[in-house]
Amino acid sequence: AGAAALSSYVSAGTLTSDLSNEGLSVSSSSLPSSPSVAFAATLPPTISGSGSESSNGGYEGFVIVNVTRGSGATYANYTVASGVDPTCGGGTAPGSVFTLDKTTEVAAISCGAGGASSRVSWTFTVIPGATVEVSFTLGGDLTASDVTSAVKATLVDGIAESLNIEASRITILSYSRRAGRKLLALSLTLQILATSLSDASSLASKVETQASTIGNTLASKGLAVSGVTSATATAKVAAGATNTGSTTITVIPNPAPAPAFGGGGGGCG
Repeated sequence: AGAAALSSYVSAGTLTSDLSNEGLSVSSSSLPSSPSVAFAATLPPTISGSGSESSNGGYEGFVIVNVTRGSGATYANYTVASGVDPTCGGGTAPGSVFTLDKTTEVAAISCGAGGASSRVSWTFTVIPGATVEVSFTLGGDLTASDVTSAVKATLVDGIAESLNIEASRITILSYSRRAGRKLLALSLTLQILATSLSDASSLASKVETQASTIGNTLASKGLAVSGVTSATATAKVAAGATNTGSTTITVIPNPAPAPAFGGGGGGCG
């Protein structure tokens, strides 16, 4: 509205008249016949959250945050560090979707040709929930030396897809080579956020039933994986949660090894 008003102001010749009143001699012919005034305004971003909301307020276990750039912006930048404001330029902007497992203030700005927008912020209250710690070995030729940032992202996406949960709830805690029948097979340990111990226990059981699906999904995404073995899933409450305890589930390798028969050199006839 401001740009349109200023454009009308100039087009009407009012600018020439006002300059003359100030003692300046300006010919209207020296001004553009149809001047245009444009403003590249960058509007602030939108911060939103999703998750299981408690009846007492706040989110149970975690909240998935989405920072969406405002109109006129090319991207949005944010910070979750107390006392640190987001800025434009000088590095790669973080992803716009992320997960918080504790009460945190998110501050954000939009960045575009018109510069930085005004700062917006929102504090998300998170009630401590639970986690699932999962460990398993990946069959196939994938080794620790193959794990780049892109491979990590693919691993997380494949596991999340197999379990039908958001990828931002999964964090790879460690990965290492494990010698054995499959020399240098990749052993993974990861953490999955849950709303409660009950939710975490259910998710741990789901890991058991979806173990083979995880292997197939990772292979379909181009990773050199032939299956998932030696998997365990432990549900634990988060620090500060009101419920206590843990549940450990050991996943039977799929397919299960054939039973061994005793009796010396005898066999089935």
